Amino acid sequence: MSRVEDELRKVTRRLTEAEALGHVGTWELDADSGELYSSAENRRLFFGADSLKGGGAEDYFDAVHPEDREWVMKRNSEFLAGIGSPEIEFRVIWPDGSVHWILGSKQMVRDAAGKYLRQIGTNADITSRKRAELELRSQREQLAALSRRLIDAQEAERRTVARELHDDLGQVLTAIKLNLMRQERDRDETVALVDRAIERMRDLARDLRPAILDDFGLAAALRWYVEREAQRAGLDFHLTLSVETRLPASVETSCFRVVQEAITNVARHAEARRIDVELSASGSGLLLTVRDDGKGFDVTAARQRAGRGESQGLSSMQERITLAGGAFDIESAPGRGTTIRARFPVEAVR
Repeated sequence: MSRVEDELRKVTRRLTEAEALGHVGTWELDADSGELYSSAENRRLFFGADSLKGGGAEDYFDAVHPEDREWVMKRNSEFLAGIGSPEIEFRVIWPDGSVHWILGSKQMVRDAAGKYLRQIGTNADITSRKRAELELRSQREQLAALSRRLIDAQEAERRTVARELHDDLGQVLTAIKLNLMRQERDRDETVALVDRAIERMRDLARDLRPAILDDFGLAAALRWYVEREAQRAGLDFHLTLSVETRLPASVETSCFRVVQEAITNVARHAEARRIDVELSASGSGLLLTVRDDGKGFDVTAARQRAGRGESQGLSSMQERITLAGGAFDIESAPGRGTTIRARFPVEAVR
């Protein structure tokens, strides 16, 4: 008998050591008596060095973080009813006030007739993983904030350059034109050249940052831009703009730049005959769709090129939409045209 007991003690010791090494605890709850067995490591996961706690199930529920407690109890009820997941992540607060994350997994044991006998489960310490996730999320948020500031700075600089082109250079060219017109000799050709320079300068200013976007909003800017670019490229076009209200500046700018990039790509590469632009409310947000009937392309290959930095247009659209909190989707295939959809979470869109 002593030999069996020795072997049992060895197995128990090894199990205890393995649990401590892996930061994984085990437990068992009897359905009839309510008696709870909890391994030493399981108690440590909930109570740290406090060996006085862990005698009953109520101690474990009390250790759960107050913000998670109601949700944990709800998930436990769902599990007992046979409709919940066997895994759950939650926080516990040790007696010393420190907060720790636990990943719990459990299952129900039944007899041959299906009667519920007991629950068994494991708990694992995932605090380090959660802290790493939170740190990564924080870094991503910081990076996103930096990217937004860079885009805002870029747009502000474009606005300044556009204003200077229009106000300063435009005035200078206009003055030159007037001076030439007052000359006695025929200067028609020179005046015409200056006229073209003025118009080109105005086009550059509008492309950098169209004043109509700031003054009248996205719908007006899209009407002007899509009509102008479609006529330049010899494209038939159709506009469906069911949202006329002013939107947050970041969303209006992102939408306009997406359309600008999409139409530029169509004019340069798609060999299309027609382009459709739709702006509509979608659920609690905004849906922008740009569709053409051109030759299409391999989306997977294009995304890979963008990932290598070889497709700035696609990367720019993706980044702008993401930073505005939106989602970006492209549908295309060789010979089937292209559809670009951008969704933005905007409150009170009508």
